[in-house]
Amino acid sequence: MPSWDAWRVDGWTVAWAVWIVAFFVLETVTLVTRSHNELTAHLRPVIQSAPPVWFIGLGLWLWIGQHFLWVGMDWRALFRA
Repeated sequence: MPSWDAWRVDGWTVAWAVWIVAFFVLETVTLVTRSHNELTAHLRPVIQSAPPVWFIGLGLWLWIGQHFLWVGMDWRALFRA
């Protein structure tokens, strides 16, 4: 049976959880106060400037290029000694 060490809570997991909770709290506050400073208000011009297919294509290219085409460009390779 494989080890469950990957499911151990560490500092990075806690940091990501805090980041996600803080993001949702700030978004909720800006939406409730109607200050128009939410993330979607800032990203709306970028999203409306290009067809959705471009964003889907870019995401697929980054995913497929990272995992299948550029084997040597794996992010973990940057941290190997």
